[in-house]
Amino acid sequence: MTLVPLKSLRPKVNVRYKIVFKNKGTEVLSGNVKLSYESNFFDFIATFPDDNFTLNPNEFSWNYTLLQPFETRTIELTLHASLALSLGNVLNFTAIVNPIVADEIPSDNTFVLHQTVVNSYDPNSISCLEGTTITTEEVGNYLHYNINFENIGTAEALNIVVKDTINTTKFDMNSLQLQYASHNVETKITGNIVEFIFKNINLTSAILNPIGGHGNVLFKIKTIPTLVVGDNVESTANIYFDYYAPIATNEAITSITALSNPDFVRDKTIVIAPNPTKNSITITSKNNIQSIQLFDVQGRILQTVLENKKITTLDISNKSDGIYFLKVTPEVGSSVEKLVKEN
Repeated sequence: MTLVPLKSLRPKVNVRYKIVFKNKGTEVLSGNVKLSYESNFFDFIATFPDDNFTLNPNEFSWNYTLLQPFETRTIELTLHASLALSLGNVLNFTAIVNPIVADEIPSDNTFVLHQTVVNSYDPNSISCLEGTTITTEEVGNYLHYNINFENIGTAEALNIVVKDTINTTKFDMNSLQLQYASHNVETKITGNIVEFIFKNINLTSAILNPIGGHGNVLFKIKTIPTLVVGDNVESTANIYFDYYAPIATNEAITSITALSNPDFVRDKTIVIAPNPTKNSITITSKNNIQSIQLFDVQGRILQTVLENKKITTLDISNKSDGIYFLKVTPEVGSSVEKLVKEN
């Protein structure tokens, strides 16, 4: 699953997001999609679909049913950004699609977006959804790139081509995958050049129709595993509207940094669900879980549980509503996760 910003984050404007999720298995699924966000910086405007939707403190939740094998669905969300935001602020979003327990690749069920507040912006843009930095432990994994385009002309754009030249000294070209496109698209790869071709898109002018003059394409690609601290990866797209000269986007730069704590190795297989929870949570890992520690927001240990298994539960029904932190320590590495207790 992926969370895609369709507008840059600026104070006092409406910001649009799209959640994309897919059933990669062979069984029909029903469950929910949850999005945690920093609600003090936003007002809710609208969502589509708006049925089976719940607005909780710091979280949105959508129920879904009968998701067929290999079916992809989307959720659109519009928020109004607060005047309290300042240039350079980074807001964090976490999207989770459930069910997670027994999922073969549980890490695919969670996506974290770090979005930076900007001033005025070019509507034709590219961004790396992982942000401007990744750690050395994330090298060799996928980076997600979203390219937004907008017709700011005075008539419809009949055809649009989005072209990105991939630096094969930093990216694994064979790993590139299209994740989502706002309109029907063809993907063409020639050497290290990928083209997303929108034939007969007939994209209306954003000047004449601000709601309909936008589009986007989302793809993911792995960095090569030999990148080291101090290396950068960059991506720039050229957008062709009909036969006019291309419009170049900004350059999305992501730097490789060291872990803030060199002794901390994160176990990425750890999954905690449901979150938020009312009573108990299920904790799973591909490694045997050795201990679980529950902390309050002041960092005080409230509960310690010793285990020696890959799946366990923790009952917090007697705890007050609010935010907690859970440190899970398996045989290899550890993970600290934010946990929300609610009524």
